Amino acid sequence: MFERFTRQAREVVLQARTEAQSLHHDHIGPGHLLLGVLGQPDAPGAATLVRLGVTAEVLRQDVAHVAVTSDLSAADADALETLGIDLDEVRRRVEQTFGPGALDVPRRTRDWLSWRRKDPQPPGHLGFTPRAKHVLEYALRQALARKDRHIGVEHIVLGLLTLKGTVVAELLRRHGVESAAARREVLADLDQAA
Repeated sequence: MFERFTRQAREVVLQARTEAQSLHHDHIGPGHLLLGVLGQPDAPGAATLVRLGVTAEVLRQDVAHVAVTSDLSAADADALETLGIDLDEVRRRVEQTFGPGALDVPRRTRDWLSWRRKDPQPPGHLGFTPRAKHVLEYALRQALARKDRHIGVEHIVLGLLTLKGTVVAELLRRHGVESAAARREVLADLDQAA
């Protein structure tokens, strides 16, 4: 599938990996892909998100926070809140007591633990989460449906916007962007450019 990716779409995936590494995460999730997309702000699809007010600078801290809290969806966080557990408050208090990043597991420790469990991936390898794989598969489906001969940033954006009730949808919503409306905007921009 990656052979059909445009240069910019490949850059998105490489940037997602870089974002995950810089945040000391052991996976590449949809949030990292979103940051990778926003690293190409002039690319089709990404430009639409930027026009709607979504930038990497705005979302990077949210992605760092959400990934550490085990990639819970908004529905999961709401369910915990009904039990009186506010994840943001828990994190704030832990960091207030033990310092910023106290809940982060150091990369070296995670690598050692994965070798101890006999994981098939070597230390330092970052795999895609199932939801990130879904995004990339959906990008391929969108390219085929539009009869495009490539998979571009715009297709990855459309894939990200299919995730409903997830962290990415919640992050976008927090910044005033509803997934369905953003999807319509991306498609309108693509039709206008064609």
